[in-house]
Amino acid sequence: MNALAKALLVAYKLNGCETETEFWSWYESKIKGTKTLVDDCLTIGDAIEIVKNNYLSGYDKCGRDRNDEKSRINTLAIYNKTYGSHHAKLNPKLKLTGENIIPEIIQNWGQLIISISGSQTLCSKGFRNAYTGTLKLFRDTRLDTELAKVQSYFGTLKVVRKTKMQSIDIETFLDFRARVLGLNGYELTKAQLNSLAGHGSRLFVLTYSMVFDVLNSRLFKTLINLLSAVIA
Repeated sequence: MNALAKALLVAYKLNGCETETEFWSWYESKIKGTKTLVDDCLTIGDAIEIVKNNYLSGYDKCGRDRNDEKSRINTLAIYNKTYGSHHAKLNPKLKLTGENIIPEIIQNWGQLIISISGSQTLCSKGFRNAYTGTLKLFRDTRLDTELAKVQSYFGTLKVVRKTKMQSIDIETFLDFRARVLGLNGYELTKAQLNSLAGHGSRLFVLTYSMVFDVLNSRLFKTLINLLSAVIA
């Protein structure tokens, strides 16, 4: 079937399908030729093989055949990153059900979940990638009911990015203070001297110095408390 025939068939089917699920099910099997297997006895291991075979026998986003030997190494690398590495952590002997997949997800990637509240799960990007890769097992086997169970449990995923706290050692802190305030032999630049010409600027520098001193005092008090605790 050529591209034009496929396009006409898709247009015809779009007008005839009652639901989106029905259309995509037809599209995957008739247009893409995706192999599916719906079986109550299907295991996670069986589904993993189906996903892998479908992926390697399909086409990438640019329309290139993944079976092409020239790109085989790259294709396998992408597959392993997207699906294989996640699927390898699942128990292949378990039956492919929502009840089995939910604890598998929590056991393997639960540490990447920040919280589950109501219909939303706060998580890291790593959890979202693993979660999406795992749900592929249900999508390729058309187990929509089991897929819905997992989606209902975790709800909508929201990726939260953690902000790393910056640290600075004491020597660097004191050196920076001296450079800003012109202490310990550091000379202020011409621009800094000009900015100090007014009374307001001098007041600003005095305030800035006080802030440094307060921070410095708190830092040393913290160190003293820590050392006292260790010695005690």
